[in-house]
Parts: sequence; C-alpha cells; structure tokens
Amino acid sequence: MKLYNEIAYAYKSVATNLFAVTGNINDIAIYKEKNRQNVKQIEEILIEKLQKNNHLLYFSPSVGIKYTDKRDLDEFYSIDPTLKEIHQKAFSLDYAHTKYDILSGLHMIKVLLSSYREMRKKYKDTELKNLVVLIDDADIVFPNKPVEHMSNDERLILSLAREMLGSGEFTNSSDSVILLSESFLAISQGVRAIMGLYQIEVPLPDEETRVAFISYENAIYDKGIKDEQIKEIAALSAGITLVTLQSILKQEPKRITAHIKNEVAKIIEKSLGSHVKVLHPTYGFEQVIGYEDLKAKARTLIKRMNSKNPWRAIAYIGATGTGKDFQTEAFLYEAGIPIMKLQTIKSKWYGETAVILEKIKMVAKSFNKIAIFKSEADKLFPDPQAKQAHQTDQELTAIFLDWMADNSDRGRVFWIFNTSRPQMFPVDFQRRIEIKLPIFDLNKDERSSFIELMFQSKGIDIKKYKKRQELVKYTEGFSSDNIRMMVYEVASELEIEPNLDIVEIVKDLNFDIVKSQRQQQAKYAAQFSTYRSLIPKIYQNKAHLQ
Repeated sequence: MKLYNEIAYAYKSVATNLFAVTGNINDIAIYKEKNRQNVKQIEEILIEKLQKNNHLLYFSPSVGIKYTDKRDLDEFYSIDPTLKEIHQKAFSLDYAHTKYDILSGLHMIKVLLSSYREMRKKYKDTELKNLVVLIDDADIVFPNKPVEHMSNDERLILSLAREMLGSGEFTNSSDSVILLSESFLAISQGVRAIMGLYQIEVPLPDEETRVAFISYENAIYDKGIKDEQIKEIAALSAGITLVTLQSILKQEPKRITAHIKNEVAKIIEKSLGSHVKVLHPTYGFEQVIGYEDLKAKARTLIKRMNSKNPWRAIAYIGATGTGKDFQTEAFLYEAGIPIMKLQTIKSKWYGETAVILEKIKMVAKSFNKIAIFKSEADKLFPDPQAKQAHQTDQELTAIFLDWMADNSDRGRVFWIFNTSRPQMFPVDFQRRIEIKLPIFDLNKDERSSFIELMFQSKGIDIKKYKKRQELVKYTEGFSSDNIRMMVYEVASELEIEPNLDIVEIVKDLNFDIVKSQRQQQAKYAAQFSTYRSLIPKIYQNKAHLQ
C-alpha cells in the first residue's frame, strides 16, 4: 500500500517517528492480499499493515484506547510480569474508562511509550516489537483553537501532547505516533509545530486510480461497461471519493455517463458547502460583441494552456459595468476544462478558512486540469492600505500565495480572476498573476453594433431611426451595463407610449453618478494591463493616467 510505504520510507530515510496522515483517509482503496484484489477502507488497510510488524495501539475519543491485537499486550507483559501489575493498578485491562476522556487516554499512551523504552533498556537481549500509536480524529483530540479560547482540559491536553511527542526521549526512540485527520490545518497549531512532525496527505483518487477502480468494479460485478466508457467515467468523476464513485456505478451503464457530470457537481458542492460552485458556462466568444483584439489575445492564452510554458493566473480588469463576468465566463467556456467558482470562503471561526481552502485544494488536485475562478477577487484579501488586517484575512492571503506558488500545479490548476480594483491586490498576489487583460468601454463602432443588438433583443429595430448617430454619440462613456439598462428603460417606456422619442428618453437617464469613479478604474486597468496593444490610445499617454 502506497500510504504504508510512505510512512516506512520516511521512518527510515527521514528518521522521523511522528506522522500526521491527513486528507482522504476515510475512503476505500483496492488492496491486494494473497494474490487477490479486494476493496477495503484505507484506515483498515493501514492498521493491517502496521500490526504485522509492530504492536499497534489505537486511540480515538469515541472508542477509547486499545491494542488492535490483544496478543501484543500479552507479549508485552510476558517479558516483564511486574509491568502487568503496575498497569492494571493504574487502568483496567481494556482501558474502557478512557472513552471520551482524551486527557486520560493521552496519559496512558505516555505511560505505555515510556514502558516500551524502559523495557528495551532493561532487557537488551530480548527482541521487542516497536509500538505504533494510532490517534484517530486528531482534529478532535487536538482542536485548532487560540490558547485563550481553550478550556483548562484542552490546555492540559496540548501541554501533555507537546511534552510527550516533542521530548528527546520520544524522538530518539524506535516507537511511533501517527495522527489521523481529514484536515491537517484543523489540528492544533501547537501540535503541528512539534519538531519532526511529518505530514503525509492522502489525495483524492487521480484519473489512473479511478480507471483501475472502475475496471475492478466492472469485472467483479459484471456491469458491462465498455473500455471507452471506463475512460470517460474516470475523466468525469474527478473530485470525488471512490466510495462515492462506487455508489454512482450502481446505476445502469447507459445512465452513468449521462448523469455523472451533474452528480459530481452536486457531490463536490455538497462536500465543500456553500464555498464552491461548479460552473458550466453556456456561451463562448461568439456571444461577446466587439473586443476583437481582446478575444484574439484570449484565444492565444487558451492555446498556451496546453503548451510547454503554460501561464499560472490571469485577471480580467476594468471599470464597473464593462462585462468582466460575462467575458470571463466566455473565456472559461472556450478553455473547455472543469471550473470551480469560489464563493464565500472566509469564516469567522478561527482556523476554519484554512480548512476550507485545504479541502478545495484537495479536490482541485484530483483533476487533470481545472480552472479556479473568483469574481471581484479584490474582496478576497484585506485592504493593503488598512492599518491592521484581521487574522483570518492574513491567513487566507498566505494560503492563496503558497498555493499559487506551487509549481507542481502549473499547467494543471489555472487561476482566473476579475476585478475593477487591481490596485487593491496585495503586491505578492499581483506578482503571481502573470497576465492582466484590460476591458474598456466599447468604442464607437462596437458600441453602435452593441446598441443595435440590444434593441433588437427587445423587438426594436433602430437601423432606420433618424437620430441613431446622435444616440450613439450620446452614449459615449456608457458601460455595457449602462447600455443594457438604457435599452430596458426605453423598451418599457415605448411599450406604454409608442410615440416617445428614444433620445429624449435616454437623456432623462442619469448615468453620471459613478462616472468619475469609472474613469479612475479605467486608468487603473490601463496601468496594470500586461499588453500595451490592448490599451486605447487615450490611456497610452502616461500623463493622461495621472
């Protein structure tokens, strides 16, 4: 088993005996035993592997503390009968009273670890197996809370854990402790900071693993799924566990591929709560009126996603109302890869934001390629001009920067942002967005075509309208949203009074409320643009940008 091999390798090569195994630990896996393949829970496989060569002690708040094989305890006592008497005086044989009592359980673990060390010193000629302690639900045993919010018992538990696992006696011993948790960042920072702690993340199944699992299920249960369909199902089922995939495979073969895309989207959104939405854009660049130079540049960038030198992140930047969301979704449609849209990922609870992002990262890594999209991305981060940022904001920024700097994700995870305030991004974040595509208000010809099509969508033909040129000139400085609102107002007025003049209706609309703000936003778009060719001439003069 890969997980067991990773632990064994780190134990020997890194010389560590303290592990945190986190991530997809509650899933199942294909396990080969006695030349036969079988499906078992990952934790169960790990326990079987560990107890073959070690004495294995299991502890969790719900079960208490116990040896997975009582014979281990008997072997332990057979070497030194006096220890049996000492232990039985201190605790009952099966340690049942430690159930739900974390402090007592950890104290017993400390005593047993010490007993093994002492026994080795006392009986040097007697071979004694190593003790491996498996602490399940480590995020419950050691919850990630600020010290000031901890109860007295929680402080004692943290203190005991650091004393027990950080001491030289333990780190230099042959015995090991393995923490199990779905989330590494949900474990107390005080435990995560213990010197020598080695993290192993169990990822969600990748495509190769999913192909193997679907093939196994197909062969065992004679589902009649063809090889081409196996590959298709494996490609569509990224982001979910094998347990979930197993339940989907119970459907009729003809229905699996038809429903799996929506099912997977629901499952991902359910597992990540309201923090993520799986997008399926329905339109591409053909629906974007004008912006021919910008679309040409975007098409080149899409081709680069499969090149030897892929970009990491892009941001559409421009003034409010220029259609950044519309253009971004068109880009995502053309890119043709799965999309996760980040929603509200901040939490008011300490450490919860980090856990949310950790889960999103694990899901993202199970895809061959994926786009992660965030609209109005400047709101993700604290105002860089603010004197004091909230700790959650600082935590979020740090995690994002670390993730985006991970070169192992380049060419696989593509970050897509948009904002009207690029100047509000933290400097390090600006630097990680290699490409910034500016969107400005439509020029005269493009604006004329856009206005015509917008009126046409409302059943109004303005091709023969006598004041058409006056209307186009009057809309100079209007955003795409302004034009949509204008057309809606005109159509509504004409429905009631068909003889009203369109220009007169438009002149009554006040779109100058945020005009100065939009002009400043357009200047920022020009300042931050990656490509000079996309900046209108009026903004290419540096003096005009002041």
